[in-house]
Amino acid sequence: MHLTAPEEVVVTEVAEVANAEQKADKSSKANFVTNAETVVANNTVATENLTAAMSELDEVSVSDVSADELEDNSQLPNINHLLNAEVFANMPTIKAKCASCKYGLYDFGDVSFTVERENENTLLLNKFTAKRGKTNMAFDAKWQQDEEQSSTSVKGILNSDNVAREVENIGYVSIIKDSGVEITYDVSWQGAPHDFAMATFDGDLSAKFDDGYLADVDDKGVRILSLLSLQSLVRKLSFDFRDIFSDGMFYRELKGSFTVKDGVAYTDNVRMKGTAGDLTIVGNTNLNSNELDYRMSYKPNLTSSLPVLAWIATLNPVTFLAGVALDEVITSSVIAEINFEVTGNLDNPEFKQVSKKNKNISVGRSTPPTIVDNIPDETNPSAIEQQEQQQPEKDKTDGKA
Repeated sequence: MHLTAPEEVVVTEVAEVANAEQKADKSSKANFVTNAETVVANNTVATENLTAAMSELDEVSVSDVSADELEDNSQLPNINHLLNAEVFANMPTIKAKCASCKYGLYDFGDVSFTVERENENTLLLNKFTAKRGKTNMAFDAKWQQDEEQSSTSVKGILNSDNVAREVENIGYVSIIKDSGVEITYDVSWQGAPHDFAMATFDGDLSAKFDDGYLADVDDKGVRILSLLSLQSLVRKLSFDFRDIFSDGMFYRELKGSFTVKDGVAYTDNVRMKGTAGDLTIVGNTNLNSNELDYRMSYKPNLTSSLPVLAWIATLNPVTFLAGVALDEVITSSVIAEINFEVTGNLDNPEFKQVSKKNKNISVGRSTPPTIVDNIPDETNPSAIEQQEQQQPEKDKTDGKA
């Protein structure tokens, strides 16, 4: 009887197991390769079918839709309704608070909000607040989703004591300096919150800036944030009337509201009450193409003595100096209104003066401005006497004091 040593039994069993594993591995690899080839073949066929279907769809679209409609549709967001439905259905209730919250380079500060489901078709982002120093943001948002459509709406307010700082924090330069702002908004767009696109952007916005000034900013190598292209106006007036606007266009108040429809912002009530004059603006900015179409009217302040004297000194320095030297009432022609037109786009605005109106003003250091019909001829004594008779008795007294 031959007895096999235990070591030999072990070796034999190991060898048999190894052979079996190799056969199984070869079989598995062969099956894997076969399955992989089948998957690739199937995917190739599917891809070819999808490509053919898309090509047919493109041909139908091109033949049935005009070039203008294609251009408009190209601005619409590509909304993934299936993905949105999945995200919407699986959104949990959230209660968040962050002591120092940043998005990119922007610091929101102390942030808190909640996300909850109002009903099966509505998600709410409630009481979003962000506070950093004297900058405060607060809004509520709503995402509505059903089998047919999806939309997002946001309503809120933003307050800041320093517009220029906040604009710089998002990578732009502001021409508005030394001013705070309050902005209210009620806006909406098609799709989920992440589907925001200017082409479907609708709503109302209003802004009110407290006292500050518009600066002539060097725009070389920087991005200026200006919906109205006010930089063009500041540059024009600063060039034409250096003595008045050398340090900027100072204002007591700047406010206005916009209605936005499909990404085009319309306004008919932008008003600036300035130290040297008042500005009104009507028109629109197409936020899809950045095209501008505005009419601006600037009216110098002719209701108080100092602004009027400044305008006379700028436009008629000889008359002004003569009047100051004699300490008497000055009568001169001054600009009463300048109208501008702004077209082009935000990157290259086309700014031009379209009309100008003048008025004859009589004013002294302590004499309120008075509009007169004609400027007297200094070489004609009777004309000067007639002009003096037209002035109120108080004006003549104040002018000779």
